[in-house]
Amino acid sequence: MTLPECTTNMDPNETAKHQNEFFINKIARLTASFPSESNLHVASEEDAPEDDDLREVPESKPKAKKNFSFTFVTAGSVTRIVKNLKNTTAMGVDEIPTQVWKKGVVVLAGPIARVCNISLSTGIYPDIFKQAIIHPIFKGSGKDPRDPGSYRPISILPSLSKILETAVRDALLDWLKLQGFIPDSQFGFLPRRSGTMALACAQTDWIEAKSSGQVVGILAFDFSAAFDTIACLTLLSKLEAANVTGIPLKWIKSYMSDRYQRVLWNHNLSEPRPLTHGVPQGSILGPLLFLVMIADMHRYVIGDSPNANLMAYADDSTLYAHAKSMDVLRVDLERLSDRMISYSQGTGLVLNNDKTQLLVSSSKKFQINVGSSLISASPVLKLLGIEFDRNFATTPSLKKLATAANTRASMIYRLGFSMPPHLLTTLANGLLMGKILAFSPVNIPTRLNMDDHYQNYIGVTEDINKAIKATARTITKSKLSDKIRSEVLLQKSGLKCLNEAVASTTAVTVWKAKTFMDPLGQRIFREKSNLQCTRSVTTHNTTKDIGLPVPGYPTLSTNIMARIWNTVPGLQHASTLGAAKSLAKKWAKDIPR
Repeated sequence: MTLPECTTNMDPNETAKHQNEFFINKIARLTASFPSESNLHVASEEDAPEDDDLREVPESKPKAKKNFSFTFVTAGSVTRIVKNLKNTTAMGVDEIPTQVWKKGVVVLAGPIARVCNISLSTGIYPDIFKQAIIHPIFKGSGKDPRDPGSYRPISILPSLSKILETAVRDALLDWLKLQGFIPDSQFGFLPRRSGTMALACAQTDWIEAKSSGQVVGILAFDFSAAFDTIACLTLLSKLEAANVTGIPLKWIKSYMSDRYQRVLWNHNLSEPRPLTHGVPQGSILGPLLFLVMIADMHRYVIGDSPNANLMAYADDSTLYAHAKSMDVLRVDLERLSDRMISYSQGTGLVLNNDKTQLLVSSSKKFQINVGSSLISASPVLKLLGIEFDRNFATTPSLKKLATAANTRASMIYRLGFSMPPHLLTTLANGLLMGKILAFSPVNIPTRLNMDDHYQNYIGVTEDINKAIKATARTITKSKLSDKIRSEVLLQKSGLKCLNEAVASTTAVTVWKAKTFMDPLGQRIFREKSNLQCTRSVTTHNTTKDIGLPVPGYPTLSTNIMARIWNTVPGLQHASTLGAAKSLAKKWAKDIPR
């Protein structure tokens, strides 16, 4: 690795030390402006900005009579957890790789369960589990490798700690869901939630408001080192609000306290440095604790405002509102941004104003004040890597995807001279198709029949298809002049054409939405008046079609999902995920390519 710019000693030990100091000092600078930690936890409840024009923020739900308690683990539950751990060669301070626990789980499950249960019963998290080895991961994307800020600190913890963390996370998550503590506007780090669901829900809300003649405005916020600035007392107070008290609260306090980290650089470890804030990136429990930290963001910032909403994916938080005029929209967005700033300051989060994005559904010049910064609307908004234009279409994102697909196809072509076909197929499905299919139900509109001619999409989707076919020729060692039919070429290579791959993925997505009636399902299958659609019955014993969520927008992801639900033979009757995937795969082979 290239040494950081500020390092003057070529000794890797000095570099590791310098990198560790950079990470520690960065968090110290960010948290220096916070209120005292004892005051942080009350800010989000008592210091809400007064606003006569917004409805009163609803009170918290009444506390349940019962409090959360740990469930002791058994040898069987330990075995299940160990088998599901990811295989990795990275080792924590114990220098025991995950594979050791997996190979010895039959013998070790009982003793591991005893260690875990002693921790859970005493409320004490073992000190050795609190020691992290930081692997600096280069962020890429044009970053300067000499700058220590171009690296993301990923914590490698002892493998045994992951077993204990998993047991606590599973029990705490079940409790939080029972309490209704985490709002539906949060889509990150939760089972049966995804970035695709987040984007599809938000896009539907935007276009629905636009279709009714409203002006829509979207504000996307970025938090600086959000996981690393969490204050322990603030988190504990929010856990108490979820009826986590007694030994479990003591355990989480122990988990958060007295942590140390060392940086590994070119096989050299720095000396340990203490941490005063944050949960380790790379931990099992940390992401859920972060969701607890920001669970009240929606209630505080949005309240029950009828013309505003929030979409959060972990620490990516996006506000959006609609109004009858640009002037009213400006007032509403500035009011919401003031609330977001106040919430962030009270919770111990640092907003990065330089990365705040603003998009409006109008080409007119539009600016708003966000704190002390003046933010101008841009023609494109990037959320979770997907770019939307003023019409909330994903054309800008698809153009970049076509370029990336061609670049990856060229890379696979060069590797084709030295790799066998079966390895090329595996590589292509991961490197090329994995990139293409990320968020594809939202990013790429499926053509269900020959009459679907989506303007502004056809040319760019053809470019992506060309990249897939070029890769197929690389795998099969064929040439364009061989004039092999596309269907035969793709079948021999083990790849799928673009529309088939996206259609199959989207069909499974809508089946899950219907089965679990998650936020996406609530938007696709919600009740509408008889003039708009006939609502499908909530069982799988019906073949009634559903109407489009927002008629008149053929490329809207949820409209396409509704059409797929009405079209795929047998999908409405599929009772298992495996059956849904099989039906989707079979149907997708027969639609236009």
